[in-house]
Amino acid sequence: MSTGTVAEELDLVRWTRRETLDLVAALSQDELERRPAPGKWSVGEVLDHLLLSDGIYRADIAELIARAHRGGPTELDRHFRDLDASILFIPKALLPLLELPLLLLNPLMPRSLRDFAVRSRWVPAQNPTATTPRPGRSGDELRRELAASLEELAGLIAANPDLDYRALVHRHPLLGTNDVPQLLRFVANHEARHQDQVRDTMRAVA
Repeated sequence: MSTGTVAEELDLVRWTRRETLDLVAALSQDELERRPAPGKWSVGEVLDHLLLSDGIYRADIAELIARAHRGGPTELDRHFRDLDASILFIPKALLPLLELPLLLLNPLMPRSLRDFAVRSRWVPAQNPTATTPRPGRSGDELRRELAASLEELAGLIAANPDLDYRALVHRHPLLGTNDVPQLLRFVANHEARHQDQVRDTMRAVA
């Protein structure tokens, strides 16, 4: 599936976030904090992970917008030292050794395959350290902050309507090379993945 305009992809993020909030709207604090098994995230922890992820990608989009306004390079290179996400049980200690090979292979990976890897829980993944959730957070706070985070992202885009968002490029060894609309599609796919996790967790702890 091809990526739409920044407005269309932002609408996808907005729709996905509303679905997440609807999914957890009726959960009590106890239900949010129950873990399906030792070492597994609770629903509340999944929500906090989404919130922390929001902050990272929103900050990167804001940095690209700032670069565009300064008239300088509009590419942002992130490395495993910035975002140590991993897949397929690859130890994080090995990630620096894989950075160059992955950067060289990225152009060869079809976007549909990359989208599937992000969206599907059939592809094992390890979250970046910076997005490790904080247990025991208030459900009301999490829901409020997730809604506010979406509005902050939407406000950032709305405040800069005349930018060519396809010229603002984010590059990461694992995530690949993405312009802002593509990065927004990644954010929506990532959240949809965790919606499936929330549903599985809710069934497991019921």
